[in-house]
Parts: sequence; C-alpha cells; structure tokens
Amino acid sequence: MDIIEKIEHYDPPTLARLAKCAEPDTRVSEGADFLALVRDTVLRLFKAYGEVGPYREAIQDTAADIGSDAEVGVKWRRFVDLSAYKENVTEEGTPTPDTPEGHADLALFFIGFRLASALLTEIEEG
Repeated sequence: MDIIEKIEHYDPPTLARLAKCAEPDTRVSEGADFLALVRDTVLRLFKAYGEVGPYREAIQDTAADIGSDAEVGVKWRRFVDLSAYKENVTEEGTPTPDTPEGHADLALFFIGFRLASALLTEIEEG
C-alpha cells in the first residue's frame, strides 16, 4: 500500500491526532466529516498538481479553508466536536470578523492547516 492509499484510510482519531485537536465524539459527526474533508482536499489537490513542492502552501491554505463556507450550525457542531474552543486564535491577531463566528472560523482553519501540513509531510516523506 502506498502512502496515498494509507492516508485515504485514516480514521477520525488518526486525523485528529495529526491535527492536534480533540477526537470527534463519534466516527460519524460534523467534526469527523471536517477532518475527512480536509484530508480528501489535500489528496485531491496533490493528485491534481502531481507533487507537493511548490504547491505546499496553496494546498495547505485551500484544504484548511475548506470549511469556511459551511452553514453556521454545521460550523458550530464542528467547533464543539473538535474542541476548537481550546485554540488560542489571538496568537495570530484579531479574527476577521471579530465575532464569535470569526473566532470559530479561525480556530477551525488552524486545525485544518495543521492536518493538511501533517498529511503533506507524510506524502513528501513517502
């Protein structure tokens, strides 16, 4: 099994560990779906580009931002399911917009970014 096939089979607890966030309450939840969506976006973009190298930043940003357009209820369920409220979003400045939803977006972005970064490192290391 190559690294791509291995990553395709990562379960929510494995993805949460890579993202350095709380495990989703169940394997079928908004948080688990978010982690899988980030993983699938990383893999789709990697396959489209054919390499990580010069595309690493674009893949990370796109994959991390994948959940920003989710409906508000879904976003908050993801936020709670992954304990994103534990993220220190103020380290990077003030979220835009500076609202509870803005903080949730940024916290989920951080989780998605860490996961995308970890997956890309695994792909590069083969």
